[in-house]
Amino acid sequence: MNKQPYDTYTEEFKKSSVDLALENDQPYAQTARELGVKPSTFYTWIERYSPSKEGGSDNMEGELKKLR
Repeated sequence: MNKQPYDTYTEEFKKSSVDLALENDQPYAQTARELGVKPSTFYTWIERYSPSKEGGSDNMEGELKKLR
């Protein structure tokens, strides 16, 4: 049985994808699908590469976006 090779993405692609997701108003899963990435993988990238925001409204916006 042959194993299918994993898709490898550069750090630059991951970071720019996360930036794109944080800047637009569509759900993260939709952005992931448009980029050809599994949503579960994309959520891992978001946790790893999104800038840490401490504070009131910025943090609340991030939480609301996650819930969408």
